[in-house]
This record gives sequence, structure tokens and C-alpha cells, in this order.
Amino acid sequence: LTPRHLAYVIYTSGSTGTPKGVMVEHGGVVNMLADLRVTYALSARDRALQFASISFDVSAEEIFPVLATGAALILRTDAWLASTKAFVDLCSAFGVTMVNLPSQFWAQMMVEMPSTALPGTVRQVVIGSEAVNPAALKAWFGNNGRRPILFNVYGPTETSVDATMLELSADTPWSSIGRPILNTRIYVL
Repeated sequence: LTPRHLAYVIYTSGSTGTPKGVMVEHGGVVNMLADLRVTYALSARDRALQFASISFDVSAEEIFPVLATGAALILRTDAWLASTKAFVDLCSAFGVTMVNLPSQFWAQMMVEMPSTALPGTVRQVVIGSEAVNPAALKAWFGNNGRRPILFNVYGPTETSVDATMLELSADTPWSSIGRPILNTRIYVL
């Protein structure tokens, strides 16, 4: 195989018009995998939640780096979505160490239970797919309890899910999309 060979085909959501099939090449997937394994400090001890549907490109970010590291992939059921409390309780019950959530889901958690302490097993939260909610970010960093590392990721389907990422802090502007991932150059127009 070469970096130009096809890894998979996935359909976009159509947010910019009509949904279309995107042919994703191995090179982009390998760049994402290599970057995330290091940036997220993945190890065989991790237990990552696969939150996204397999038909959504974020599932590739959840599946490939986790399995390539020998970590466990915990498959989400509808029970995880019953309530914020149910989500937190199931993270604890399954010993989840990493969650990758749509920004809106994460923001809703901050609204419903701003003082929610994710279980001690969760060391990292990744948000993306939508802009970061400034109020949710303020609630996250306003919580004095234990706080996992929080990453914001951004990228179109054509770039193999992520093109940029940023570890968020209390001083981070909510609109920042971070730095390019490994072997990637971005142009902000």
C-alpha cells in the first residue's frame, strides 16, 4: 500500500449542501493515527468510548488510534444518552479513560450539571464537530474539582477527520482551532 491508496469511503453530513461520498486515503489516516497516539498519550491501559456512529467520520478517530495502541474500545449504546447522570455513571462502570464527544453534547453536560465531576477514570475529553460553546468552556474551567485534559479538534471529512487540535486551557479563546496535526499544513482564509 501507498499513502495514496484508498482507506475507506464515507459520506459527509451534507452541511455544505448535498451529502457526498469522500474517498479517504491511507496517508491521511496514518497522519491522524500517528498524531493522536502521541498527543493523547494512548496506551494499552486506556478504555476509550466509541461515541460516534460508525457512519460518521469521527468514528475513525475513535477506533483506529485506540485499537492500534492495543487499548479497549467501549461501544456506546442508547443507555449512555438517557441523561448526563447515566452517561457519567456508565463511564465509571466501564472504567472509561477517554471520551470523544460532539461539542454540543459536552456543552449540554456543562449546562445540566456544571459541577459534574467525571469519574476519576476519565483522564481526557475530546470535543469537536462544532464550535466550542464559550459558556460551557467557562463552566468547565470554573469547576474547582478534578478536571480531565480537554482537547478541541477540527477538520473536514476530506482530511481524515482532524486537521487541527488544541489542548484547551482557561485562557484559550473559544474560537481557536489549534495547530495542524502531524504532516499537515493549514491555510486560514
